[in-house]
Amino acid sequence: MKSWLFNIVQFFESLLNHPIKVIWLCLIFVFINLIADGTLLQLWSLSRNIERLQGETMGVRQRLVHVQQAIEEASDPHFIEHQARERFDLVNKGDLVFIFTDD
Repeated sequence: MKSWLFNIVQFFESLLNHPIKVIWLCLIFVFINLIADGTLLQLWSLSRNIERLQGETMGVRQRLVHVQQAIEEASDPHFIEHQARERFDLVNKGDLVFIFTDD
């Protein structure tokens, strides 16, 4: 038991004498921890969600611009008059109206 423990201690002592190896070992542990914890996958999923939400936001902004333009157009008296004439067959005073019979 002591020889096994002694070998592990010697390995870590030799490892600590090489800073580059320590850095690589730390990076490996960090990477393994990120994968095992699922944090790396969660970050990747979140970045995909950000891209999707940004696309949806652009679509909503474009629709908002179209709706605002439609509201401005609908508040114009000429547009309201045109819609009333087209949809409800209304006429203004002084308009010439033709009435056709089926005969």
